[in-house]
Amino acid sequence: MDFAINPDDLKRTQAVLATNGFGEVLHTAAWLVAMCYVGKASDVELIIDSLEPPGDIVSDAQILHFLHRFHPINSKLKRQNKDDPLTTNRTTLTAYSHLDELGPPLIREEIRKAFVFACSPVNPSIEGQLHRLLGNIQRNKVLVWVRRGSKDRRGTSEASLQQVVEALDARGLVAVLVGDLRDIKKVPAKAIDLTPVQNTLYTLKASYVSQGGMLLCAHGMGVFASIGMMSGGMDFGAFLGIPTVNITKYTPSPTVSQRMRAMAKIAYMKNVGYDEACYDSQSNTPLPQRVIDEAMSYISAWHKKSTYLASWWDPVNNSLFR
Repeated sequence: MDFAINPDDLKRTQAVLATNGFGEVLHTAAWLVAMCYVGKASDVELIIDSLEPPGDIVSDAQILHFLHRFHPINSKLKRQNKDDPLTTNRTTLTAYSHLDELGPPLIREEIRKAFVFACSPVNPSIEGQLHRLLGNIQRNKVLVWVRRGSKDRRGTSEASLQQVVEALDARGLVAVLVGDLRDIKKVPAKAIDLTPVQNTLYTLKASYVSQGGMLLCAHGMGVFASIGMMSGGMDFGAFLGIPTVNITKYTPSPTVSQRMRAMAKIAYMKNVGYDEACYDSQSNTPLPQRVIDEAMSYISAWHKKSTYLASWWDPVNNSLFR
């Protein structure tokens, strides 16, 4: 579903998010960066919608701990007003709309700097664990985000995970797994698994900061890109400056959703779309080879780059410099 932006939305100073959405907190943080640019950050009020948790849940304390790293916002708990324009699925679009006039390169860089600042410094314990797992700091590693199977069948199937790991290996690259492996019976032998480290961070009050620090640390140890099925968790790396391939389903247009197109304008992210009739994670189907080839074309191009990150994206038409 696409969400239209009303100009009046941009005048609002309330952010509404559900407590059971990890990615929604990240998008709200990006929105706070936008509010700082329009000079309204001091008026921001965060309204947390305390929904009954359908499964995993992000606590109010974890949300506030992270967002306060961006701005000492006012906050209160109340039921979400369904008429409020800044509902969860529109936060990304609103953040982009605030910063659109500044141009994509500045958007990405200011959000990246804010996220890096919020997640620094890296906990020495996390750094030590990653050193043991990642070994050398050779720039040849790619984060592979594993999304748990969902009702809309766009999780990470074992077949698709194996595809990605093998495609990276064929290019001399090492897959580094993060995310949720609960639906994966067999972890690919050629992959490095960071999920044991990540899992220890979920219950911490500083969970977001610690997970962001883990990603920053991995980035400094040779991780130069990221790939995975569309999920809020994967957006974290893209906001932190890890170039990310987001695999997402086409809408009937066919094109990727307005929300994901907006994400590509405020983060270091490229969208690769697939027809949902060709992929069903619950049936353990592989991704179409076209999707794998397109995704690897970005990762291979990024691997050859050694210049300043912001210069990898064309400021005029948002396309990758090859």
